[in-house]
Amino acid sequence: MDILLIGLGGGIGAICRYGLSVWLPFTTTFPLKTLCINIIGSFILGVCMGYSKQLNKKWLLFLTTGLCGGFTTFSTFAFETFQLYTLGKYMMIALYLLCSITLSLLAVGVGYMLGAKGVQ
Repeated sequence: MDILLIGLGGGIGAICRYGLSVWLPFTTTFPLKTLCINIIGSFILGVCMGYSKQLNKKWLLFLTTGLCGGFTTFSTFAFETFQLYTLGKYMMIALYLLCSITLSLLAVGVGYMLGAKGVQ
């Protein structure tokens, strides 16, 4: 049952992400639509986690892993960083930010190059 709730939430989140990206009126080179979606998703995840003690496990999975995960995985990244902050793990935050951004950009670049070679 949990997997179905996560899948349903993820599908709704992905549809919402697409709908919002179409609806937002920005037409700039800077990825403003994605930035807005990541901020909104992070806010929604923060609200859900703030209410987590009042929500049952099923609703929490649907809203956080499902809906927010389908809307943006950046929200999870932001929340985990915030958790480290609340624990006073400042060096770990720096390492997590550095590794996440650097390694993700590297992975995208390598994946892109491998994919582009396969297309030729």
